[in-house]
Amino acid sequence: MKREFLCYHGGWFAEPAWLQRLLGWEETPWLTNAGQEHVVENSIVLCSDLGCLKPALLQRLGSTAGVVLFHVSDEWYRSPLEVYRHFSHVIRNYHHSALNHDGITQIPLGPCRESRSAGGLPAASERKHVWSFAGQVTSTRGAMLDCLRCVQPHCLRLTAGVRAAGPMLESDAYRALLHESVFVPCPMGNVNLESFRLYEALDAGAIPIVEQRPWLDYYTRLLGPHPLPSVNTWRQAAGVMRSLMSDKDALDRRQEEIQTWWSQVQYQISRRVTDVMCKTYGDASTPLASARLPGKMRGRWEMLKHHNGAALQARLQIITQRLLRR
Repeated sequence: MKREFLCYHGGWFAEPAWLQRLLGWEETPWLTNAGQEHVVENSIVLCSDLGCLKPALLQRLGSTAGVVLFHVSDEWYRSPLEVYRHFSHVIRNYHHSALNHDGITQIPLGPCRESRSAGGLPAASERKHVWSFAGQVTSTRGAMLDCLRCVQPHCLRLTAGVRAAGPMLESDAYRALLHESVFVPCPMGNVNLESFRLYEALDAGAIPIVEQRPWLDYYTRLLGPHPLPSVNTWRQAAGVMRSLMSDKDALDRRQEEIQTWWSQVQYQISRRVTDVMCKTYGDASTPLASARLPGKMRGRWEMLKHHNGAALQARLQIITQRLLRR
């Protein structure tokens, strides 16, 4: 039972393709209604800016059966979550530890760019680069580059944050790079440990290496027990790469283990999301109407938990530069 997809503000978003993939509705278009005049029963509302939803619209949504909110882009954990009270269910990315409610389903961020292949994936032991990285140098990424440059051969395509920045890779070139890489380090994004890169690497059959904090094992919280190499410092990642590269058979087994796990995870998430769609279809209830939802202070704390010393230093540098430009 497909639903209508609505967005009440403009902009381009990467996340809808992931939700549609999980639901098996990849050809369903998203409709934009910036005037916020239309409310559709059993629709899925995409929103990155909860503050733009007008009170009159929220009141109508709250009295319309089966409307599910897909809340995206809350990387900073500062959205006004009271808006959740008006929906039959909420699906969101960027896991928030204070949002374990029956009316909320938290899912992984998913890929931004398509990196799946119609054919088979090359074995890890047959790939050209030990590791690669394409993107901006922000947060802990400078520390990552400093620690991993000595691991050869590798390929870098840096698009911002360095003097010799180049253009962003086209989709086909980015996909090819991932398919040629044994490992893809997945440092945190601007303020959150999670990034699109992890899921693009998984789709391409590369072995992602993710960050964790001594006080926050984010990916276990989000995905459950997993076989992804996890490090507290990027110096540890160099050792992980060298150890796995020393035994080609073990390397290929690790790749196969991760790919099997990734298929199972996608299936499980797909079942959860599909179950939400079935249970909320035609349901006029708003289960979060009286729920205790976290405020801005809790959101700031949630965001800070993702940072270590290097990330905080990088964030302070950015803030200082912006203040000086003013």
